Amino acid sequence: MIQPAPEWEAFRARWAARHDEFARFQASVDGATLCSALLADLDATLADSVDALIPLRDAARQAGMHPDSLRRLARTNRLATVRRGRRLYFRLRDLPCKSPRVDGRVRRVYDPTADAQLVADRRNRGD
Repeated sequence: MIQPAPEWEAFRARWAARHDEFARFQASVDGATLCSALLADLDATLADSVDALIPLRDAARQAGMHPDSLRRLARTNRLATVRRGRRLYFRLRDLPCKSPRVDGRVRRVYDPTADAQLVADRRNRGD
């Protein structure tokens, strides 16, 4: 089972406490008001998670890049970082998005069956 981030656990705990409070008082609430409060809290939680600092290894995984590439971007001041001692930390909102296209073609996961079919087709054509 995937463990939620601490900010999401806090979000869930806040709304579980509100649920218990409403149930204890048998409260009838305005749905629009409740939704507004929930959305405002959700927006605040999302903003906090985007501003949270993550270490280099997690940032590289999130951006789909090699850690050395992120180090290079930080060293040339093309990517904002926070340094704590020798360690680099990145904000999620600052990370670059790696394009799914390489050389004009969409990157795909290697499919051995499709590759075998391609080889067989080339052999049949005499390539």
